[in-house]
Amino acid sequence: MTAFDPGQQLRVGAQHARWDDTDLWIASVALGSNLDLGDVAAITAGHLDPTRGQYAVIAAALNEHFSASGRNHPVPTWDGL
Repeated sequence: MTAFDPGQQLRVGAQHARWDDTDLWIASVALGSNLDLGDVAAITAGHLDPTRGQYAVIAAALNEHFSASGRNHPVPTWDGL
């Protein structure tokens, strides 16, 4: 079994959404996140592991985007793994 890598999950989700760091940051702030763009960039670059809360809001932003475009929720929740 492969260990859960939350940063990798978010990076893959952002790639599938075709979102850059700014898109991901805007969507997460719209959901009430207090992340700054530098945090998002560090997470997506693999330089910073997201906390459980950071992961939750970024995953929710991606899944909201995917759901709106008819692609369900491909980014798992932290507890869903």
